Amino acid sequence: MKIALNTPEKLILDDRPWFLGGCLVVLILLFAGFGLNALLAGRMGGLLGLVGAALWAVALVVFVRRTTISLDRQTGQMTRDVSSLRAKSSQDWPLADIRRAELDSKLSRNSRGSGRSRYTQMHRVVVQWNDGRAPLPLTEVYISGPNPAVAVDTLNRWLGVTT
Repeated sequence: MKIALNTPEKLILDDRPWFLGGCLVVLILLFAGFGLNALLAGRMGGLLGLVGAALWAVALVVFVRRTTISLDRQTGQMTRDVSSLRAKSSQDWPLADIRRAELDSKLSRNSRGSGRSRYTQMHRVVVQWNDGRAPLPLTEVYISGPNPAVAVDTLNRWLGVTT
């Protein structure tokens, strides 16, 4: 998640999966291009390319989601908007119910061809509630890198939470 706006009245965090979406679009175009080229050359194997393009298109629709988190002091609400190519949803929670933001972390195992496993620390931002209910993940996916920690620090500073 990246900080899109940070003012005393409003904080907006945005998660746009540009890399994933871009890679899937490139795969769709490659598979469709090779498939159409083969079909136009009279090879029926080109249908496999078109089926592959359709499968990558399904992956694009299912997995690429934009998430925007808005915290607004004027309305006293936190809003999570999630958009995909097929649907859009929005949920609101009172700011007064939020205790703090925290990192939810896990280890992800990557196996390389050498047979050795490499572990990577992955994170996502979650909101802890005043009433002790289960934490709310602000995104579904875990990512590596500094952005989740920066988002947690920015959220807590905006909320006035001391660490």
